[in-house]
Amino acid sequence: MDRRIISKIYDLVQRGVTRPEEVRRCLEEFVERELFANVSPQERPKKCSRKYYPTRQDLRNHITKAIAASKYCKDDQESLRQKVNEWQASGTGKFLYRPKGQDGNNGKDSSGQKFLFVHQEVWQQRLLKRYGSELVLLDATYKTTKYVLPLFFLCVHTNVSYKVVGEFICENEDAESIAEALQIIKGWNVWWNPSYFTVDYSTAEINAIEKEFPTALVYIIICDFHRNQAWNRWVRSGKSGLDSKQQEILLALLQRVANVRDQCKYEAALARLRKCPVYMTHSNVQDYVKNVWMSCAERWAQAFRKQQVLNIVNTNNGVEAQNKHFKYDYLPRSVDKSVFGIAVLLLTLI
Repeated sequence: MDRRIISKIYDLVQRGVTRPEEVRRCLEEFVERELFANVSPQERPKKCSRKYYPTRQDLRNHITKAIAASKYCKDDQESLRQKVNEWQASGTGKFLYRPKGQDGNNGKDSSGQKFLFVHQEVWQQRLLKRYGSELVLLDATYKTTKYVLPLFFLCVHTNVSYKVVGEFICENEDAESIAEALQIIKGWNVWWNPSYFTVDYSTAEINAIEKEFPTALVYIIICDFHRNQAWNRWVRSGKSGLDSKQQEILLALLQRVANVRDQCKYEAALARLRKCPVYMTHSNVQDYVKNVWMSCAERWAQAFRKQQVLNIVNTNNGVEAQNKHFKYDYLPRSVDKSVFGIAVLLLTLI
């Protein structure tokens, strides 16, 4: 491979371009517009020439080497620590990084400390202040790194679209870890006290939010997208014991309970569900509906929602789509699945 092509790959990686397809596109432009700009198309290297048009495997190999060279050391956590120091020195945002087994403040060994990475840019703080006083959306995505670490996004609904206004990676998806990250972001934004949150049906997320926002939080809305997704998965699984016709009947009745806008109609829809033969003849369906969903109906049924929340947003499937875009579009094409690589990719995309 031509040394100028290798040098260009290293330059692209330094600028955060690590997806082989994107690197290939940049290299083709580099070859045609810079290396052979004054050469006729007939005299330029052919696309089959690996010297100037490396294969996908060649690209991955050199991208991997360039990523390794860009890291401060082989230790993933130490590399990220030094990268965070570099970002903090630039003064572009706020960071809290605590490697596993270390104290984030002094770096001393402390086996009780769990991994935590929290980040927020100045422009994200501005958006949070402008659009996050009423409703904030919290959503998690998984399997983003080679480690089992959940990545959380805090989002607000702006005048144009959903925007990420903070993100954090914690070691465990438990209430304590999530609450700690929220507490840090709240410390960076002392005025932040939203009235509502939209979340997945996650007890850990709900408990963490209620702990950190005990007075301002009126209720937590389980988003429509995740609610419908959960219903469909359970009803269509073997756990329900229902045939296809019974599945459709139950889902339609549940949707009716969820979507009516006043409590009188809600009670009528609930009574109709309970009198349905599908519900009455299947004890497992009764247990699922009663214990899992009706015990917290105020969190997801629209009859209990305040009008100002309905005016802002009814679901966080926009955030879900954004997360899928990050997880299934960018991540599979990124060579570096380490925590260092994901953090760098996050700051490149956010």
